[in-house]
Amino acid sequence: METFIKTYQLNDINLCDQFIEYHKNNTEYKGKGTVSSGIDLQVKNSTDVSFLNNNNTPFIKKYFQEISHFVSDYMKFYFIKGFLQTSKLGTNIQHYEADEGGFFKYHYERGALETCDRQVVFMTYLNDVNLGDGGETEFYWQKLKIEPRKGLTVLWPSDFTHRHRGLPCKIDKWIVTGWFNYQYSEPE
Repeated sequence: METFIKTYQLNDINLCDQFIEYHKNNTEYKGKGTVSSGIDLQVKNSTDVSFLNNNNTPFIKKYFQEISHFVSDYMKFYFIKGFLQTSKLGTNIQHYEADEGGFFKYHYERGALETCDRQVVFMTYLNDVNLGDGGETEFYWQKLKIEPRKGLTVLWPSDFTHRHRGLPCKIDKWIVTGWFNYQYSEPE
């Protein structure tokens, strides 16, 4: 059965290290991770740094150049017409601290008014997590766990069909995650 979850590997995995350093050094847009109801550490325990997708930082621009190829392939593979653009809400770098962090509750990425135009989720693991240390992204309906590997980028639909959670981890885990919004175009 098709899961509609596809994985890709960044060509330049040094981008992962740059995201981690950016997160560590940022104080202006850093805070506890939020969920639709606000900050709830029983649901999501992370420290997030947000940035706008039109950010001029060279490594961020390079990252979006790389993942634009992934989303193009994803759209062709699933015969998606129109085009997808990155969310105006921006992108998050998320740090989940060892033995404490995680996104414990199953959730999906579209639903509230500010998230209703999300179509496809992208997430890149910024560090390796060894087998047995946890940290997998677990998709409920697909009965699938994806193991964090540095530079591995995952794309999937944002809707209720793809409930998922981030399992707790024995080591620090870092990801960058965001959304593509659908823009319809007439069929050719």
